Amino acid sequence: MWVGKPKDLVVNDNSNTIRGLDNRMEYSVDNGQNYTSVEPGTAPLFAGAQTVMVRYKADQTNGYGEGEPETYTFTTDEITEAKKITGIYVPSGMPVEDIPLPEQTDIVLNGVIPAKADVVWNREGSNYNDEAEGTYTFYGTITPPEGAANGQDIQASAEVTVQKPIPAEVMTGIVLDDTSYRLEVGTMHSTVTTAVYSSGRQETVTEGLKYTSSHPEIATVNDKGMVTGLMPGQTEITVSYSGFEAKAEAEVWTSHTGPLNPTDPTIPGNPSGPVQSPGTSSPSQPEKQQPSPGSVVIFCGQGGCTANLGEELTAEIPAQAAGKGFTLQMKKVEPGPGILPVSMELLSPVFELTKSFEGRFLEPITLHFRFQSSNIGTKRKPALFYYNETAGKWVEIEGKVSGSVFTAEVDHFTKFAVFSKADEILDHEKSDQSGPPENPVAVFTDTTGHWAADPISKAAQLHIVGGFPDGRFRPDQPITRAEFTVMLARALGLNLSEIEAEDGAKFTDLSAVPEWAVPAVRQASAIKLVYGLEDGTFRPNTLISRAEMLTMLVRAAGQFPTGGVNAPVPSGEEETNAAVKKDNEGVPIPFTDAENIPAWAEPFIGNAWKIGLVQGREGGRLEPGAAATRAEAVTMILRLLR
Repeated sequence: MWVGKPKDLVVNDNSNTIRGLDNRMEYSVDNGQNYTSVEPGTAPLFAGAQTVMVRYKADQTNGYGEGEPETYTFTTDEITEAKKITGIYVPSGMPVEDIPLPEQTDIVLNGVIPAKADVVWNREGSNYNDEAEGTYTFYGTITPPEGAANGQDIQASAEVTVQKPIPAEVMTGIVLDDTSYRLEVGTMHSTVTTAVYSSGRQETVTEGLKYTSSHPEIATVNDKGMVTGLMPGQTEITVSYSGFEAKAEAEVWTSHTGPLNPTDPTIPGNPSGPVQSPGTSSPSQPEKQQPSPGSVVIFCGQGGCTANLGEELTAEIPAQAAGKGFTLQMKKVEPGPGILPVSMELLSPVFELTKSFEGRFLEPITLHFRFQSSNIGTKRKPALFYYNETAGKWVEIEGKVSGSVFTAEVDHFTKFAVFSKADEILDHEKSDQSGPPENPVAVFTDTTGHWAADPISKAAQLHIVGGFPDGRFRPDQPITRAEFTVMLARALGLNLSEIEAEDGAKFTDLSAVPEWAVPAVRQASAIKLVYGLEDGTFRPNTLISRAEMLTMLVRAAGQFPTGGVNAPVPSGEEETNAAVKKDNEGVPIPFTDAENIPAWAEPFIGNAWKIGLVQGREGGRLEPGAAATRAEAVTMILRLLR
């Protein structure tokens, strides 16, 4: 079928466009040899002095062939404007031939069409002076693009600005945070090194620094710039970086009660005394300062050392205990208010031991504490405790007693003390840890108005819990795994006399379980209420999490999730599942933080919610990893007994 020429097309000779083209058409600019389809919404831009043929495209589906072409001719374009080029900056002294003038310039055709044209610059014809700052104008001849003419002889122009060269920024030196430091023996100072630049800019440097001390026996400095005072005296701290050095004097002092005798060679730091390098001291001859009353500071080399605080405390540090030399301090401290347990009496001062590095020792440290054996009392015995700053409680350490000396091994430093405690308990609360109290306290001095006051009173009446000797219950105090196991065993009425059963607990740390908790732990393990952790330990003194507590309660209720009850608590970081948490019947667990429930505890917590053991904390949160409190433990146990 024949198709005619396109109709109603209008040529705009100024803009080089044809109005009315649509996607049914195609055009040719090479006299019909090749055709290009018109793209929808895009108007083709044609060159000046060009003939364009336009026709309808073939439509094979409807039986149409190509249409008859119509011819349109555009006249030659005229350059009507050349845009001035700006923003060219060169340093003084640059030869004219090196100026980076562009090879093209922006022009306007027919007053409406933007385009680009080549330029030949007249460099010699300008008044350019490379030694004088200022702005110079260069002109150039334009080569018109294809289909265009420059009948008005319009020239290209460019502005070039000559300015003084900006000097490159260079580092001129380094400085320390101070020119001198003053440290007490055993204390540390973290230096700060700053690089100074020619522009006046300053920048703190943390990498690539090298520190040295002129007298490392007086003060050491590590690769991070931490200065540690070891003994009285003076040294020079030097830091090197990128060929520059900075120095600072460091004076180390001590609170020695009397004046230093300049002729006494036994006082470290005296000019006339012997100087011993770090790391060369032997276990029997540590490098140490003369102790002041109540404290001593020594430097212990890699070969180990022995430190004494009078006759009251001795610390034996084996070789390579820290993998390096370090400073240790031993001192007697006054315990703060409320820090001492009311059920025990001090048999020794409270000692605080600190060291000049973070982390635990690589080898165990042996401590010997002398205590007042005459003050132990009837039916009591000495026990060594360390103070857990995080938990705010004293934790017993296993050891041996020989006469009036308690010996134990530790892997960290903190506060230590020897206490006199009742023979039948190893911790702070007799009534909750030695069996049902004969006279349970129904109302405690610190539970009035507490949300769990009624459950606590009920639990006391049922001989599940008792209070502290001072009449308090301490409802918001976290509870340990051993303490909760004892509470649950009482509530269930387990026969604690059958503790020698062959199927009792076989935890690798059973010896660490306090005596008052051993029966309950054995029995709870025998009836599968508790399995311990993946590494085979029970960890009796670790605070029990809400997820662990609910798991034991669900086992006690007989509401075992799919897969049985044999589900030990993983050690380390518990895996969580970001998916929606559900109980063993597929019902979502309705806590706002359910995504934090460990995978191993998910079925147990789902059943705990379903049978009403747990309601959640404020804001509908379960907080499965948080430590459970004594009040929460009592409340959930009573829900179990309903």
